[in-house]
Amino acid sequence: MTSTEEIRGKLEASHVSTAEQQDGSYFRIYVGNLTRKVDDYRLRQILSKHGKVADARIMYDRKTRRSRGFGFVTMMAAKDDEPADIIAKLHGQSLDGRPLQVKFAH
Repeated sequence: MTSTEEIRGKLEASHVSTAEQQDGSYFRIYVGNLTRKVDDYRLRQILSKHGKVADARIMYDRKTRRSRGFGFVTMMAAKDDEPADIIAKLHGQSLDGRPLQVKFAH
């Protein structure tokens, strides 16, 4: 069952304009070392403190449907921040007792 917040988040992500994507203001990051309790909504909440999150997705195992412990986030930096600065702030931060692994996604 999909929650209202999940639907709202997906709608916001789908409305990122092509012009915004092309001007290079959005960037994609990998976030790893997550506990299985972290879902898309929680990942979005955590990263939204550091900029506008267009999309946040946890990767799940197809057979078990359990979190694989990592996800990808597409976001835009706040006016005064650079993407590398955001990654540096997040990398190593503790979440549920685990240090986050954050880097640019390829």
